[in-house]
Amino acid sequence: SSPSSSSTSSLPAITVTLNFTGGYRQVIAFLEGLDKLGRLYTVSSYSLKESVSTYSSGSSAILSSGTMSYSVTLVGNIYYNPKQNDVCATSKTS
Repeated sequence: SSPSSSSTSSLPAITVTLNFTGGYRQVIAFLEGLDKLGRLYTVSSYSLKESVSTYSSGSSAILSSGTMSYSVTLVGNIYYNPKQNDVCATSKTS
């Protein structure tokens, strides 16, 4: 579920752009890891580009099996609590 604007508007945010490339399973694993991040990251825009790697053999291009990859760009905000001593930590330090 997405946070309401009132719940995030009072927190400072850092705008972060994430660019990553990988196979389907790698992209899914990265997104699942982002979902488990100890910080709220809201995505304001994204792009997904699919590509197939090829290699040349003489005058013809040959598709390599299993070489489908995806390039992903996520733009969004990471919110943090200014009362936290270390804004990179996921819990308050004493």
